[in-house]
Amino acid sequence: MLKLYYLKIEELTDKKLKTELKKYLSEERRAAIDLLKFEDDQTRSILGELLIRYGICQNSLLKNSDIKFIKNEYGKPFLNNVADVYFSLSHSEEYVLCGISDKELGVDIEKINEIELDIAEDFFHEREYKAILKQLNEQRLQYFYRIWCLKESYLKYRGTGLSTPLNSFYVNESDGEICIYTAEGQLENIELEILFIDEKYSSAVCYKNKLKYDLKRVSLNEIVRVLMEKEKYGI
Repeated sequence: MLKLYYLKIEELTDKKLKTELKKYLSEERRAAIDLLKFEDDQTRSILGELLIRYGICQNSLLKNSDIKFIKNEYGKPFLNNVADVYFSLSHSEEYVLCGISDKELGVDIEKINEIELDIAEDFFHEREYKAILKQLNEQRLQYFYRIWCLKESYLKYRGTGLSTPLNSFYVNESDGEICIYTAEGQLENIELEILFIDEKYSSAVCYKNKLKYDLKRVSLNEIVRVLMEKEKYGI
């Protein structure tokens, strides 16, 4: 099972509603939101946890009040005392993206903004930098973000964050297949996919074994409805 959900932050602009929606969030998240200076960052944080909770409620027997989070030593969050329900979250500017699965996974989304591509030479694997340079000039920026999202989704899958150097592994694409290689060779039983959400963004998912996935845009109204109904009726 692999479910992918996304929504745009324009769904939540009303300040009174933002305050009301905080009741569905963890105490830790509410405290973190209060420390954020910019309103869009607060909105992404609220919608991020709401989307996680929606995905968990939709794909498990848990209701919102059952959901408790813990973190590993690298800061990756997990469900406390619940096996076989994993999630991953990413957001960038207008979008929030969440993945829910019964196996480990990682998702990433990035707005394709202008950037000095020399950064790839500094931080990416040498093979990836050479692959970027092989692209046509007008395609290099998009390809950079493609590689970036694939690498980030893999790191989120691993749950080790940037403690794993970006240049310690590389993404290889051949005959439509995307693979991860480390110094030990190709990693088996890992799937990587590019997602198509918005042409101005790049997004990807990394997951274990071969799974069919569903990618769905959801509304804030649907999220709140599911959380309320699951809490009240347990269905």
